[in-house]
Amino acid sequence: MTSDSHVPADSARITALEPEGRGRVQVWVEGESVGSLPAVVATALRLRPGLAVPKDTADWLAEEEQRRAHDTALAYLGTRSRSRAEVERRLLRAGYGREPIEAVVAALSRAGYLDDATFAAEWVGARTRNSGRNRLAAELRGRGVAQPTVEEALRGVDGEQEEATAVELARSRLPSLAALEPTLQRRRLLGYLSRRGYGWETASRAVRVVLGEDDL
Repeated sequence: MTSDSHVPADSARITALEPEGRGRVQVWVEGESVGSLPAVVATALRLRPGLAVPKDTADWLAEEEQRRAHDTALAYLGTRSRSRAEVERRLLRAGYGREPIEAVVAALSRAGYLDDATFAAEWVGARTRNSGRNRLAAELRGRGVAQPTVEEALRGVDGEQEEATAVELARSRLPSLAALEPTLQRRRLLGYLSRRGYGWETASRAVRVVLGEDDL
């Protein structure tokens, strides 16, 4: 509903729109506050003083907010898969309220668009070529994935492949350290692999291989 022509005869008029913080706008109809909604939604609906709105404006605003939140979440998911927490944070930043966010997240979960277990497995599978378990775990936790789900996703990491990847990364780094003493080379390589998320045992073994002290 964006114009008077779409408003039933049994309608009222907006008398004021007041910013209330957190990216939301308070809507006043016939001199009474009927609720608030995100500023982006108010703009999309072209709300303004004098605009005719339904008598049940509060219900109408709630329905519009949830519908727009759903559209915002789908657009956000269209770029790549997301965790539940990421979608919630995105909607909060846009100014949507907790109730419509919970409803949208629940609906998307039922429809199969949001599944943290699937998200975590895909994340790990896509990033094991340049990251170790520790880094992957930290990245998933940073995206709001629960620890049990993180642990389950990391069970899919092949230990031998992880070590082989660590060796490749250390080997690619070694030429830039050629001018350093062996002890300093070792320290720099261990630090590099640690930052990449490899545990001490995996990193140490990879460095020994790269420095010719051990076989893979």
